[in-house]
Amino acid sequence: MIRRLDRFGSRRHLRSRRPEGTSPLQAEAADQGVHRELVLREVATTSPPPEVAELLQVTVDTPLVVRRHLVVLDGHPAATADSYIPAHLVEGSRIARPERIPGGVHAALAEVLGTPLTHAVEALVARMPALAETETLELPPGTPVVELVRTIHADDRPVEVTVWMFDASRHRFVYDVPVD
Repeated sequence: MIRRLDRFGSRRHLRSRRPEGTSPLQAEAADQGVHRELVLREVATTSPPPEVAELLQVTVDTPLVVRRHLVVLDGHPAATADSYIPAHLVEGSRIARPERIPGGVHAALAEVLGTPLTHAVEALVARMPALAETETLELPPGTPVVELVRTIHADDRPVEVTVWMFDASRHRFVYDVPVD
């Protein structure tokens, strides 16, 4: 049986919920006894896909820095994450270079912007994977994926969009929603 990683969507970005210098995914995996590797596959400047441009409130010809990662859990490919940030916000910073960023991109982005990141909006869609997704995640036949598109804001301004592709058999999405 495959062990699933719980992804706590409603609290994972709270700095008070994780050790300083750790990313949300890194902290969640450690708390659950899951060995997590983050493989940086590419850092490049590109034009955004239309959905990403709309979420970032830019045009489709606006240069963006994209950071592409593969998440490996307990030795198995489990997710991809393609993060898009307007290039003019991070030019010359380590975010725009093909290097690992200790503590994660969000801490570095807040530092570069000179303002804290304030909130995230996530949209999830469960679907069957495309062939390339099946190959990258080494999915058995019939395994669905969960596509999660997350927009990070600094105040009311969107500053990063990440398109996640999760192997649905390796993740459980947990949300703690207040009821009034």
